Amino acid sequence: MAQSVLVTGGSRGIGRAIALRLARAGCNILFCYRDNEDAAQETLAALKEFGVNTAAQQADVGDRQ
Repeated sequence: MAQSVLVTGGSRGIGRAIALRLARAGCNILFCYRDNEDAAQETLAALKEFGVNTAAQQADVGDRQ
């Protein structure tokens, strides 16, 4: 059974690199992003190339509300 991972800030930078590395290792990825829909879509496409289940959710995890 594949591991499932939640990556915050997964559409760019370090978060994206972590998501890609985990997907390469066979993990299913759910990542959140704050506001850059284009970057999120590019990351989704890259993750799907590894054949894992992946999804993105827009969210600001730093906002307490």
